[in-house]
Formats: sequence, structure tokens, C-alpha cells
Amino acid sequence: MSIALPRNAFPLVVTAIAFTFLGLFLLYPLYRIFGASFLDASGATLTLHNYAKVVSSAFYRNAVLNSLTISVLATLVTTAITAPFAFAVARLPLAGKSALLALAVLPLVLPSFVAAYALVLLFGHNGVVTQGLQSIGIPVGSIYEGHRRFDLRLLVPPRTSSPEALGELFVEAAGGGTVPLAEVAKIDETEGPTQVRREALTRTVRVEVNLRGRDLVSWVNDARSQVSKE
Repeated sequence: MSIALPRNAFPLVVTAIAFTFLGLFLLYPLYRIFGASFLDASGATLTLHNYAKVVSSAFYRNAVLNSLTISVLATLVTTAITAPFAFAVARLPLAGKSALLALAVLPLVLPSFVAAYALVLLFGHNGVVTQGLQSIGIPVGSIYEGHRRFDLRLLVPPRTSSPEALGELFVEAAGGGTVPLAEVAKIDETEGPTQVRREALTRTVRVEVNLRGRDLVSWVNDARSQVSKE
């Protein structure tokens, strides 16, 4: 007794595998996350506080709006590109059409972290796109002055890592020309903190001490008085 397989069994098998991975690595995690969104921090009590926090915060509202905007634009662009391609593949006699149709569902198989890691490789600090933008003077980072942030641009590497060599780099002046960096900034090589901490966008420095022979409150008051004098 023989069992006849469908004529195009390969696309059906790939589709079944794709939906299996989709359920395991996308739908099930989303189901768990959606369920956890109705629980408090302990995970035992139902609450709508998480959603109220999102709605009441301008930061989260803007994040949701940005996500929806990007999603709509991505859908429109993808549809405009893939709809003609899909029509051509379905209507025209192409060699290997079955394999091509099967490959179209492979993105559903890839876990989301694969796509995320690909974006890191492209747009990360040392990504291919980031390095290319750095080479033509696109902002490569930020520097802070109080609460203000300024873009940092780097056109060419200095001949050495000395302050003098950095001062020879040309920067754009207010009038539109370029001047050496040493003419508009003072460059010194000093020792500084290896990590910068911030609280509410303000730089903070943590001071750790071991007190002996006095109480903590009086020491803090004396320290605050000394800092205010300086």
C-alpha cells in the first residue's frame, strides 16, 4: 500500500515547520508576556497598574506612537515592494518556483533575537553602517555639558593619540570654514572616572567612607558644608 504525497509537498512541509517555530518562539512568549502584564510585581495579583503607568507617562506614549508609526510605514513599504514580486512569482513560469515560495516563509522561522543581533552588527557602536557613517563625518556619539548634549563628529583619525595631535584636527567654525581644534578648545590629558553615573540626567559621584569615632549624620552635614564652600 502506498501513500500519495501532494505534488508540492516541500512548501507544505516548510510551512508546517515555520508555523511550529512561530508558535514556540513568538506566539507562546507573547502569550506569557501578555499574561504577565496584568499581574503586579509579585506575580500573584491581577492589576491594571501597568497599563495605567503606560497611559499616564509621556515617555511610554511617545514610544508606543513611534512603534506604531514605524510599523505602519514598514507595512506600506513592504507591501509596495513584495506585492508586485509575489504577483510575478505566482503568474510567471519560473524555474524553482516551489523552492522560492517555500523560502518566502523562512523569516517566520528565525527567532527575533537573530534579527536583533543582525541590527546590532549593522548599527551597533562598531557596526558596518555606523563605521561607514563615521568615515564621512556623521555624528558618532555625544558629549555632555551639564544637562546639554552635543553631537561629536570625527572626520579623520589623529596621527597619534597625544593632545597635540588631537588639536591639529579641523572642526567646522561658526562662519562655515574650518579651524584647528586647538584654537577653539583646550585639550589636556588627565585622569578621570572610568564610569559616569547619572540620576535624573544629572551627573553624580558616589563617595564611600568608613566612619570611626563619630556618627553618620554629623559627618554628612560637615561634608555638605565643605562641598558648598568649594
